[in-house]
Amino acid sequence: MAALVFAPAFDARLVDQSAFAANPVYGQRPLLRGRFHQFGAIAFFPAGLLLVLRYAAPEARTSAAIYALTGFLMFVTSASYHRIADSVMARFWMRRLDHSMIFIHIAGATTPIALIGLGGTAGAILLAVSWGGAFVGSFLKLTQLTIERDPCPWLFPVLGWLPLLAVPSLISKVGLSAAALLVGSALVYAAGGVCFGRKNPNPIPTVFGYHEIFHVCTLIAGAGQFLLTARLVAG
Repeated sequence: MAALVFAPAFDARLVDQSAFAANPVYGQRPLLRGRFHQFGAIAFFPAGLLLVLRYAAPEARTSAAIYALTGFLMFVTSASYHRIADSVMARFWMRRLDHSMIFIHIAGATTPIALIGLGGTAGAILLAVSWGGAFVGSFLKLTQLTIERDPCPWLFPVLGWLPLLAVPSLISKVGLSAAALLVGSALVYAAGGVCFGRKNPNPIPTVFGYHEIFHVCTLIAGAGQFLLTARLVAG
């Protein structure tokens, strides 16, 4: 097992002053870095409240609340990391928290799909696997993520695509459009993840780069997930 790491292993203050291209974590940020998730956090708060308090059926409010809370926290964490965190130590820990909250929201978004869209024993298993994987992934990110090492990046797509197992059930219970929203969201998330992993395309690195494309993809996919969740929790 890899050793736990709780501080940067090098003097990153020098990197912090370098040009943008020198380091994607501690270097200068593109102009629009974090702006899209800042917008997402602002929009998600009232939308989530409306979803839980006005739109969700009483028996589905817990699932709706878990989805809304984890989504809001993911966007707030991302915006805080990409817009506010400035010192080396702040970026070091906020990057870890940012990656961890992605896992938590994946599980949060899976919750209404598992409990309502799938249901029964299969739904309970999907829920347990999703949250179990999210907690493991979060722990590894919070204790081992550094510039030199990124633990379990493969776990993002694994957990993100698990809800696709509910597609047949969604078609029968909610309709083809609900399944299409789930599949479409997964494909958009995947496209953004590929762009992030390849760091390409990177159209205007100092303003709108590959990372911004990834964030735009998360907003588009997140909107699809929101519509799907609204369909599920409305009963």
